[in-house]
Amino acid sequence: MAALALPITALSVFLTRQEQQREQEGERKKQDSDDFLTKYGMRGGGGGGGEGTTATPNTPTMQHKSPSDDCDILMLGSGWISNFAVPVLVSKGYTLSATTRQPVQGDTFERIAFDYGGGDGDDESDTTLDDQIRALPTARTVVIVFPLRGAKRSARLVDSYTRLKGAAQWIQLGSTGIWGSSGVGETVWIDRHSPPTPTNERFIAEQELLSLSTPSSPTTVLNLAGLYGQERKPSNFLKRLQDKLEIKGSVHFIHGVDAARAILLLHQHFTPGQRWLLTDGRVHDWWAVALDKAEPGSVARAKVNALTKLLGIKALPRPVAHVVPDDVNDRSRKLVRALDSSHFWHHFDEAPLSGTLS
Repeated sequence: MAALALPITALSVFLTRQEQQREQEGERKKQDSDDFLTKYGMRGGGGGGGEGTTATPNTPTMQHKSPSDDCDILMLGSGWISNFAVPVLVSKGYTLSATTRQPVQGDTFERIAFDYGGGDGDDESDTTLDDQIRALPTARTVVIVFPLRGAKRSARLVDSYTRLKGAAQWIQLGSTGIWGSSGVGETVWIDRHSPPTPTNERFIAEQELLSLSTPSSPTTVLNLAGLYGQERKPSNFLKRLQDKLEIKGSVHFIHGVDAARAILLLHQHFTPGQRWLLTDGRVHDWWAVALDKAEPGSVARAKVNALTKLLGIKALPRPVAHVVPDDVNDRSRKLVRALDSSHFWHHFDEAPLSGTLS
C-alpha cells in the first residue's frame, strides 16, 4: 500500500487542480459575458433617450413601451430579435417602436398590433393594410423583421406606409437561405454579390424592395445567418439534427447582439440599394460543434468520433474546400459551403463581437 500512496496523492492533486482550472475558466467566461452585455446596454442602466431598458433582456423586468406617434426606428414584427435590438438601440439613445401580431396583456415589452398576413399580395385589401398602417408611428427607419415572400408584398407595404406616414429608410431582415448550394467544380464561397436562387420567394420579395430604393426612401437588405443567443444555443440545435449529423458540413451563425449592432450601423450610416450578408465571420463545422457542445456519451459525439476515424480526419474543424469536390468522400472530408460576410464588417470598419457559440 505504501507504494501506491504517492501515485494516489499525485492523482488527487492533479484532479484538484483540474477542478480549480474549470472553475476559473467558468468565472472568466461569465465575466467576459457580463462585460459583453454591459458594453452594449444589455445589463445595468440604459443610456439616454427613450424609455430605458434596465435589465438583461431575458429577465422579466425588462420594460419598454413602443411610442405610437413618432420614433427613430420602427420594427415591423419583433419576436426573438427584439431581446437584443431593444437594449442595444435604446442604450444608444434611440426611440424604438415594434409590432406584434397578437399583443399580450401585461407584456413587459408593450408592442403595437400589426398583422401583414397572406402570401400572394392579393388576399388582403389595401384598405385593411392602410387601417393598420395608420396606427403605426412615423419613423426614420423601418425594419421589416417578418419574412416577405413573392411579388407585390414589398411594394404594397412601402407604398401604404409612405402615403400615410411619409418617407423612411427601409431595412429588410432576410435569410442566407436564398443562396443555394454550389455545384461540383464551383467555388464554395458565397458573398453578397453571389447570385441567389432566382425562384426563392424571399429573394423575389427582397429584390423588389431593393428596386424601390429612392433618395427619399432608400432600401437595403440584411441577410442573416443562423441567429443564436440566450436560450437559442447551438447545443440545443444538435438534439434536432444528430440523426443527420453524418451529412452535415458547415454552418454559419450570427449572435443576436451582432445582428442588433448591424441594424444600428445601417440606421446611422444607411446604404441605399445594397444587399448585405451577415455572419460572425466564421465558418463553423457541425462536427466540431458536436464535440464542443454535445454532452459526454451523447449520440452526436459518438457519431463524430466514428466518422472522423472512418474518413481519416485528423482534426476538426474540417478545412474549407476551394471548389466542391467530385468525390462524395472528399465532400465529407471538407466543408463545401462557406459564407463571406467580410464586405459588411469592412465597410463599417467593425467586427463581430461574438463567435464562440456559448
